[in-house]
Amino acid sequence: MKIDITLLNKCISGDDRAIALLYKECFAVMKSIAVRYQYNESEVNEAINTGFLKVINGLSKYDPKLSFTSWLKTIAINSNIDLYRKKKTYLSKTITVEDCTIYEKHDTPIYSHNEFNTEQLLSLVNKLPPVSKNVFNLFAIDGYSHREIGELLNISVGTSKWHLSNARTKLKADLSSITKAKKIAI
Repeated sequence: MKIDITLLNKCISGDDRAIALLYKECFAVMKSIAVRYQYNESEVNEAINTGFLKVINGLSKYDPKLSFTSWLKTIAINSNIDLYRKKKTYLSKTITVEDCTIYEKHDTPIYSHNEFNTEQLLSLVNKLPPVSKNVFNLFAIDGYSHREIGELLNISVGTSKWHLSNARTKLKADLSSITKAKKIAI
């Protein structure tokens, strides 16, 4: 996503049309992040709007030398984590999967996305406990380190590692069950 600095300057000065245009430009990126952390449409919209407000309020601090998309994603992720901390009542969340391979010990694929459809993968991730889902999302999808996850979720590095291991173990077992069921059906 390429954002014109002139548009950003108009937003900083309070130009409503420029802000509306920037919102349209940012919406898809922010929504793709929100649907991974929130579990219903109302909370997705709240996360998008809260995050966009933080973007608008922080535009004067944005360094144009940096990637706007990376800056936007960081704000969106942090905004979603803030909402998680605020509510702490996650029942489920959705993860958008375009291309997914689950790895064990970071090098050996357990299952490739070709063996399962997106709905099956989404369903399995939604069954994870809330903190394990967030840790899995932050580590496997968003690329955060365990130290960063610990700081975001107010947990220790060891606890973050445990939740990732727990998520992988549960996903592997569930994927194995589906594979067995597919073989029996054939």
